[in-house]
Amino acid sequence: AQTGISASSLCILFNEMEKENLILREIDKNDRRNRYYFLSETGERAANEAIEQFKKNMLKIFEPLSEDEMECITKSFDVINQILEKYIKSDNEKI
Repeated sequence: AQTGISASSLCILFNEMEKENLILREIDKNDRRNRYYFLSETGERAANEAIEQFKKNMLKIFEPLSEDEMECITKSFDVINQILEKYIKSDNEKI
């Protein structure tokens, strides 16, 4: 999958995340050139905390809106999501 981040930048990022015990690295036993990355328990906790904080922040932002305004925003997000899904699908077909 394409990330838009260079391989060297990803390598630096993954090394830092591994040092902070956020991810675990596993080398493919059949082909040592391949690496697999997984969230560690610490990384999973950090990700879940970040998701919960994000949800709380979103609720604060949208709390003052009326039901009609929320419905309008929801429909807009649905359209944006459909557009992004088409873009991602077409972009993946180019690979």
